[in-house]
Amino acid sequence: MKHLILSDMDDTFLTSNKMPPADNIAAVDALKRAGNLFAPCTGRHLGGIPVQLREAGRSDYYVCDSGASVYDAAGTLIWSRPIEKQQALDVFAVAKELGIEVDLYADGSVHTIADQMWITDNAELKPSVKEYLSSIRVPFDGAFEALVDSLDVINRASLLALTAEEMDKIMPHLAEMHDVSAVRVLPNAVEITSKGASKGSAVEAIRERLGMETSQVIVFGDSVNDISMFEVAGTSVAMGNAVESCKARATYVTAPCDEAGVARGLEMLGLI
Repeated sequence: MKHLILSDMDDTFLTSNKMPPADNIAAVDALKRAGNLFAPCTGRHLGGIPVQLREAGRSDYYVCDSGASVYDAAGTLIWSRPIEKQQALDVFAVAKELGIEVDLYADGSVHTIADQMWITDNAELKPSVKEYLSSIRVPFDGAFEALVDSLDVINRASLLALTAEEMDKIMPHLAEMHDVSAVRVLPNAVEITSKGASKGSAVEAIRERLGMETSQVIVFGDSVNDISMFEVAGTSVAMGNAVESCKARATYVTAPCDEAGVARGLEMLGLI
């Protein structure tokens, strides 16, 4: 039976140093040779998908922006649930007062007003995470309102605070914004999407497009934003380094990301 396998990227398919293990790449190649389908399912924008998964026909779909956008193998957008510009402005109005950075995933890039770039440089983050975030952002020299006006489609927003304690302050305000979803992916980082966007809804969109059964869907993840796809998959696999809430919702737990846990999980399932 053919399967659709979707994997989160950071701390799942990729190591803690943001690199794809050779065993995981070889596992995807083995999956494809057996006639299965593979898709990254990530909070990253399309340009942030590792080049190893964008070459050699390894990926059949790309779920990006925490489920707000789905692309086919050619990189053509086929499904989208963006946030409204006014929603982005409402989030920024609260975040600005609390000194929290707002990044906008839009038009194929990640945009940040230049006045807030210092927050990432000083935030409590792993060096590898800080380096990655610094590498993907496009600084905008102007007001946030002007940035929003310059963008076409905003897929999602990301909030970053210097510390977890500072992020605690904004969570009650976000809970009152009923037209967006806020998922705390790190103690000092939150992903903002529209209510209709999640990794789970994106996985369902692909499954229905393919006419596959839920039992044919297998997903890998490590964080709270992966739980929505665990809920719609026939088989869910949490990484050994996953947060406990993710492990509790998974069908199986595999090795950590630094031990090529995706490949080990696929071996455990008998798919490679």
